[in-house]
Amino acid sequence: MQVSKGRTAIIGMISLSLAACAVNDVNTSPPPPLTLQPAATIINSGNCVVTGELERWLQITVQAQTQFKAKTEEASVKNRRDIYNDVLELANLRDVVLKTPTPDCGQEVQALLTGTMQQIIEIFQAYYNDQKANLDGLGEQIQTLNQVSVFHSNLIATMEAQYQIQNQSG
Repeated sequence: MQVSKGRTAIIGMISLSLAACAVNDVNTSPPPPLTLQPAATIINSGNCVVTGELERWLQITVQAQTQFKAKTEEASVKNRRDIYNDVLELANLRDVVLKTPTPDCGQEVQALLTGTMQQIIEIFQAYYNDQKANLDGLGEQIQTLNQVSVFHSNLIATMEAQYQIQNQSG
């Protein structure tokens, strides 16, 4: 079957006009707002004299805090619309920490850590939802995470000293 040049030109023009219509149909509506479940509450349970309880808490919270800080710094350089999944991941890390039983000597650190995590999440959430023009306040919160690392280090030293005493007497 032979197609004339005129028909080919008409088919080409129709294809181009349909493609142009598709380009104009790009969705320009804003993305849905980022909403999160309320944060859990801190579980205060355990005694730091029981070295294993302190160690379990430190293993989870130190790792979560390190991952949270890295994800915060990574998300802070992204475009507003590219942080959605990062904020969800930050909220998940916060919830892991909140659900970790906290022994008595870690309760103040836990409160500082989870409060800081919540502040960071709220900053990103407001930024994503166009309720904030920028990430003001984020740098201060990252500095607080650095302070938490120092407190964790002190508690790790306490735990190691307890294990050393236990090994010497056992």
